[in-house]
Amino acid sequence: MTTLRRLPWVLSSLDDPRESVGFVGPNWYASVMGTGIVAIAATTLPILGSDLHVFAEVVWVVAVLLLVGVTGAVTAHWLRHPQVARGHARDPNMAQFYGAPPMALMTVGAGTLLVGTSLIGTSVAVTLDWVLWSAGTLGGLLTAVCIPFLLFTRYEVRPDAAFGGWLMPVVPPWSPPPPARCSSRTSPAPRAARRCSTGATRCSA
Repeated sequence: MTTLRRLPWVLSSLDDPRESVGFVGPNWYASVMGTGIVAIAATTLPILGSDLHVFAEVVWVVAVLLLVGVTGAVTAHWLRHPQVARGHARDPNMAQFYGAPPMALMTVGAGTLLVGTSLIGTSVAVTLDWVLWSAGTLGGLLTAVCIPFLLFTRYEVRPDAAFGGWLMPVVPPWSPPPPARCSSRTSPAPRAARRCSTGATRCSA
């Protein structure tokens, strides 16, 4: 039992390993965003896209596991450390990262439709993408309105405090839907002569 409590080693300095969730914030969802976009990029590259599909599947699975794990950790954080969690919303820097959860949901959702269909089936993938994309869009609209409003009305911000994170809350509502995938199995036209537009619903020769 003592050995188990010392694993992983990062938690060994804590009196109670469960206290590790006290350090979880909305910025953790940025790891889900970054992982998910790698899977999407790998499967939509105009060159080597089909050859990277297995790699994209592995990365997408990792992104799904990260999304589940981070969401569980954030939920535990709010339950065990509500004052710290509310403090994140009051911090003018950390609050910007509330745009990360909606982006994480939509990134994994897009990957589900583009990559996950071969693993979980088209019907399940479409349903899961619809749920993730809808939740991400609603969350993104909320952060795009609330965070800038608080930034200009409640938060104390110095003139030199502007940084790239201010873009995080307003990005989710502008995210396009998953691009259509062009495949030689669905069209006899040569690959070089076909094109696929981002956000399109069909491929054209």
